[in-house]
Amino acid sequence: MRGDEESTLRALHEVATDIRDLDSRAAVCRRAVEAAEQVLAFDHCAVSLERDGRLPIVASSSGFDTDTVATLSADEGLAGRAYQTGESLLMNDAAASDIVEEDDRFDVALTVPLGDHGVFQAVRASADPFEEADRDLGELLCSHVAQALDRLDRERRLEARNETLADSERRTRKVQSVTEDLIDADNRRGVATRIVDAARDVFTLPLSGVHLYDESRDVLAGVAATSAVARELGEVPDYACDGGTTQQTVWDIYESGEPLVVADVRSDDRVRAEGSPVRSLIVHPLGDHGVYILSSTDPKDFDRTDVALADLLASTATAAMDQIAHRRDLERYRTVVETVPDGVFLLDEAGTMRQVNDAWADIVGYDHDDLAGEPFQLLVEDGVIDEHIVETYLDTIRQLLSSETDRRSAAFVTELRPADGTGAHTYEVHLRLLPYDDSFQGVAGVVRDVTERVEQQRELERENERLDEFASIVSHDLRNPLGVARGSLELAAETGEQAHFDRCERSLDRMETLIDDLLTLSRAGETVGSVGTVALDEIAFRGWAVVETDGADLAVETAASLRADEGRLRQLLENLFRNAVEHGSTGSRTGSDDAVEHGSTDPLSQAAEDAAEHGGGTVQVTVGALDDGFYVADDGPGIPEDERENLFESGYTTSDSGTGFGLAIVQQIADAHGWSVRATESAAGGARFEVSGVEFADDAQ
Repeated sequence: MRGDEESTLRALHEVATDIRDLDSRAAVCRRAVEAAEQVLAFDHCAVSLERDGRLPIVASSSGFDTDTVATLSADEGLAGRAYQTGESLLMNDAAASDIVEEDDRFDVALTVPLGDHGVFQAVRASADPFEEADRDLGELLCSHVAQALDRLDRERRLEARNETLADSERRTRKVQSVTEDLIDADNRRGVATRIVDAARDVFTLPLSGVHLYDESRDVLAGVAATSAVARELGEVPDYACDGGTTQQTVWDIYESGEPLVVADVRSDDRVRAEGSPVRSLIVHPLGDHGVYILSSTDPKDFDRTDVALADLLASTATAAMDQIAHRRDLERYRTVVETVPDGVFLLDEAGTMRQVNDAWADIVGYDHDDLAGEPFQLLVEDGVIDEHIVETYLDTIRQLLSSETDRRSAAFVTELRPADGTGAHTYEVHLRLLPYDDSFQGVAGVVRDVTERVEQQRELERENERLDEFASIVSHDLRNPLGVARGSLELAAETGEQAHFDRCERSLDRMETLIDDLLTLSRAGETVGSVGTVALDEIAFRGWAVVETDGADLAVETAASLRADEGRLRQLLENLFRNAVEHGSTGSRTGSDDAVEHGSTDPLSQAAEDAAEHGGGTVQVTVGALDDGFYVADDGPGIPEDERENLFESGYTTSDSGTGFGLAIVQQIADAHGWSVRATESAAGGARFEVSGVEFADDAQ
């Protein structure tokens, strides 16, 4: 007996080895039935495997008519009991079997569970009942079968997992391909079309669409959808915030930025729509742009991979639309920056010029490409900007970053000298902080040429000063000779003496001279007219010819030609000649009191007016050239050094017959040409006036 048992065990071991190589559950079950018949002598047996809550027969002994056996529920009969409890059942009862109809030949049964997979059942006639040894051998066989089924399930799950991973990888590659394609899209509609196509290729979903926010209509307008959407829904819908429940839900998702996944639309009040073919739904926001809707006609049609890929696709589409919007804004910004006439630059936190426009490059005298990426300090080192402007900039930034102010912009005026040597101009610089969170990110600068405006302001200030001077002169200097004339006429009326009429006439002449000089002075500050080449010697002699020289002599020691307004230059020279003659030939002059116009007039002094007698000496006046200009000198008494600062002030004279405007006119004519004028001592000890900053003609000197 012991030998038979060992033989049976060896046979069952071989069976275990055989079924390890089988590749299907059905093959394992058939081999189990064969082993039960051949090794255990179980003539009538069957294997049932659980499927959808029932235990249908998968393999059975030959001659077994499975069509006559009802498929039981997994919790019915002996099979259900053994399956549910996991325990073998040995029943010696005529009604014990689930695998045959009532038959007097089979009245005992053995039922053994196959783990979680199903049950093995064998039947015999009562004349040959099962023993405990049969149960043990049957359980051993079934343990081998259960292990084989476990292996197949593991392999099946692993294969399914591998297939799922392969499918996920395939779909992910498609999404990656789509994302690369999205980056090349030129507009948002192009992005929308691409992700709708991706829904068909990646998710094999016939119903999907993209709805972008339309500001003019205040709706999420359908801009791209699969053809099935229009076919199933009649049209591609728009979603408004004041629409029905579904529309409101979609709008809420757009505003909240939180996606929605619905397993079954018909059981969710937020998106339920009568008559809609949609059963599964994903609504994913696309940032500020709109929403991406994926739907299926089957319930529970989205797994975690679908949701993850939808999220990846929507996120990529959002980034692509953001980039398109950024490119559009950047292009708009660049267009504005490049077209504005003002200079524009962006400085980062380290003071590097990250972006400049052509206008800024022209202002500082560089090529555009030579500025971008260079430190602002370069402009200081090249002398374009003064060093103190850097301190002004730093102080401005510190003030803007201070917690004590909410200001984000500031402005100041400075002078810039282009590196190409085209000449300095005055600019108004506006600085504004770039957006930042915790730390300074830099500034945007806009630079505008205000040279003309500043000059106009300065000219206006000069005009106002002249008006003040005129008002003072009119109210004071003209009042004096007017008073003398009125008093002389009263005396003449009383006495009839000719002397009073003569004094009145001199006062009127004095007033006429003052008025003429006032008119000359008022025009002297105007911008010069036509500038041409003027021979200095010729214009000097023409000017000398109209001046009352009282026997003075003129020597011109230069043949230089210069660029000037001929009429204004002649006027300048005439005033210098007149000044030299009047202050160098007065017989009663005493030192510096007669050297040049100094103080305010005193026409009330009749003695002073009558003292203007000339001929006390012959004055020598000389016109000569300087390296950058010319001079007019005389051999008179000269000008004390401590009195030279006030020489060019209007109305300042020591001559009783002078008006005090001659040298002021000289100063203003020189200013109008952009020249400088100063008083010094001549070689003969007299007065010398030097005019510098003059542009000579090509054949000068």
